[in-house]
Amino acid sequence: MLDIRLIRERPDYVKEQIAKLQTTAPIDEILAIDEQRRATLTEVEGMRAQLNEGSRKTGKVPAGAERDAHIAEMRRLGDEIAELNNKVNALDAEQQHDRRLSNHHASAILKQARGAKAELVAGDGL
Repeated sequence: MLDIRLIRERPDYVKEQIAKLQTTAPIDEILAIDEQRRATLTEVEGMRAQLNEGSRKTGKVPAGAERDAHIAEMRRLGDEIAELNNKVNALDAEQQHDRRLSNHHASAILKQARGAKAELVAGDGL
């Protein structure tokens, strides 16, 4: 499996090497999914910060309708976070599926992507 960092940092290089192997890989799709995944993670982190701040304030909100509304908002935010986490998991699965190349193809791509270090890994690559 190709390292996502290599694909992200050197997409043209990866495309060239894959073309030399006379095979294909959906590099542009992988990059689009990666961008969407990273944006979603950023959104989740922002929402978690809101949830944490709201949770700290819950004890300070006076009992009654205002407190009930606050708690309902925190639950709604938690549900949104859960939905976005499911989206991230789905994007992860899709991205990994698209990144899979046989070990033979992955190891055949030049290992000199960044100087003398191999940037191709046979494992997860994240």
